[in-house]
Amino acid sequence: MASVKGLSARSFGGCDNCRSRRVKCDETRPSCLLCKATGLACKGYGKNIFFVSADDDDGDDDAPPADEGVRFRRLLFTEAERCDMSQQLTSSVPQASVSKKLSRIDEACENAPQGERLQLQIGPFGVFRDPIQELEHTDLPTELEVDWSLDLEIADINEPNCLGAQDEPGCPPPIQHTSQSFLANMLNHYMQDVSSSPPPHIYGITDTLDLDMSMGHLGGNTTLSGEAHDFCLSMNSQAVCNHLTLLQNDISSNIDIDMRHPSYISAFPTSSPFSNPTMPVPGDAVFLLKHYTTNVVNMMTPFEHTKTPWHTLFIPHVKSCLAALTMGETLCHASLAIFFGTLTISASSLGHMSPTPGSIWSKRAKLYGKHAREHCQATLATAYNMPKVAKYKTILMALLTMTQLSNVTANHQHIDFYLVEAEKFIRIRGLNRPKSRKVRLLHHCYAFQRVFYESLCVDGNSTHRREVRRAIESSESSAYSIDSLSFRVAQPRWRDLPREMLSLKSLEIGENDLHLERPGVWPPTLYPEIYGVPEILVFFLSCIVRLSKAKDSGGELSVAGYLDLAKILETCIKQYRGSHNNNTTTAARDAPRTSEDPKANGSALITSAVQNALDIYFYRKIYDVDASLLQHLVSGVLAALTLHQCMGSDFASRGSLCLVWPAFIAACEAEDAAERKAFSEWFGECTRSSGLRTFSMTLEAVEDAWNRQVPSLTAR
Repeated sequence: MASVKGLSARSFGGCDNCRSRRVKCDETRPSCLLCKATGLACKGYGKNIFFVSADDDDGDDDAPPADEGVRFRRLLFTEAERCDMSQQLTSSVPQASVSKKLSRIDEACENAPQGERLQLQIGPFGVFRDPIQELEHTDLPTELEVDWSLDLEIADINEPNCLGAQDEPGCPPPIQHTSQSFLANMLNHYMQDVSSSPPPHIYGITDTLDLDMSMGHLGGNTTLSGEAHDFCLSMNSQAVCNHLTLLQNDISSNIDIDMRHPSYISAFPTSSPFSNPTMPVPGDAVFLLKHYTTNVVNMMTPFEHTKTPWHTLFIPHVKSCLAALTMGETLCHASLAIFFGTLTISASSLGHMSPTPGSIWSKRAKLYGKHAREHCQATLATAYNMPKVAKYKTILMALLTMTQLSNVTANHQHIDFYLVEAEKFIRIRGLNRPKSRKVRLLHHCYAFQRVFYESLCVDGNSTHRREVRRAIESSESSAYSIDSLSFRVAQPRWRDLPREMLSLKSLEIGENDLHLERPGVWPPTLYPEIYGVPEILVFFLSCIVRLSKAKDSGGELSVAGYLDLAKILETCIKQYRGSHNNNTTTAARDAPRTSEDPKANGSALITSAVQNALDIYFYRKIYDVDASLLQHLVSGVLAALTLHQCMGSDFASRGSLCLVWPAFIAACEAEDAAERKAFSEWFGECTRSSGLRTFSMTLEAVEDAWNRQVPSLTAR
């Protein structure tokens, strides 16, 4: 054995700095002399476990310094326990033999073969090593117990504490950009409580890392069959339909739902909605988050890489919130709005996939949706306060989460409210700041949803919009807005639109042209990476929306001026179609046969569908061309939808939400009975596979449009 002479004595004490620097600490209290001599702030003698938040981002001026990041801490042992452990250790081994015994353990560990099991005990010290083995499905328990005893409650906290917020004493009074009375009235109008709230009982799953392990360590008084566990693992649409009935029957047989229970009234009290809450983690959060990440996110983007905003921002933030709630931490309202909004989307999907109406997941979606709206209401009430209550990205993510929630549940009134509030927040707080990639991802998500929503928006001059427009115009940040606030036509630039579209946008214009008013090429655009759609198609749609609004307003353009601008825009759209039609058509036609890059093929099909639907929308909205002349474009959209659905179960659902707009535009103009039936089947299949209500509600709108067309078709 190697000599142990000259080995330094091992220290069981020392301050946090000295232990991390691996130097001998003099253990002087309250702060050691060595730290003072080296100019360091002594971090004390506590033994803590630190979980640094994964939400710290790159280049965000809102983020705290790296050495002062938000982190969750829990003591390993109390002071009395540590003293007792020290006494036991020191009494069990002579002080002169401590270093020798530890050195023997070190040598034995170094000489042990890698990958083999190791169990070593020398005196009071011991080490072990157990090789990591992959879990097999057969090792999981066949039965799991679910605890429904927890109640989802909120305790009011007088001192708000936000994940990532920086509260400073002596701060200036908050800046108000809109009248409080108007905001309160708008929030009360849009944030109405659901008619019936389900009981806030939740079952105890709290592990965010591994669903299978969580399901294996549950405890409670309700037993579910192994079928439910298979349901958690498979999560495909057929398994969901087969197993939801078993899951719901087992749950409903062991829980009595009383809608008049006092806990429903006390949960999330509306009398003080702006206090930061502390609550137990929802027990079904892991299960719902698993469904969201494996099923729902696939509907939002055709890509599964980690560069999308859902993989980069939303899902990691929800996991951080789940970890914080598990450890009893207090979160800001914006984070809780993201958390409960995500759970609502997932629960709503499961609820509509259930074969039984009024399933437990539908009730859970109503409950979590109510909480998400209340937290978003509290977020908007303090979004413009100084100092900041939450990070810029966190507040914007909360608004986009609520927009996505309203979209998948087909609540168009709420979509308009959250999109307009997101625009206000971006223009006042976002355009005047350095923009990291994560911030630009969020801005692209907003702009994409806003432009497509405006193409179908009927009331574009509501009281809420006028109030928000005045607030933006009166703020100091209005000078940073490159585009107009109300989708107006930029007539001087349209006179030479073909040449302007070939110019290169500057960084400032590319980042601050929120609604794509300025023509030009911007290479750093992120629309292809997020949605698989080129930015130029979103720009064309923005131009069509602006021109149609000018026509509807009546006095903004003369008839001759309107027709001139329409001809210029039509020429640009034709030139783009001529230069890109061959590549897009070939990729769409060969998609089922080329399996080398199915993701690229899926993106090409989405682009083909959007391009054909854009042509339909242009000729119907601008020129009011008879629908019978556009049937070849309708067939092109239907072909892209059909090919996309035939790509296989792994890719058929990817990006389906990106296809709702082209499917709606084309289906409304379809005249052939076979094509109408094909559109209905596409919407029906998307509804069954996703459980998202937006597909079924869109189909209802399409069928209503068909019914209105019946008299005209008969007359012909």
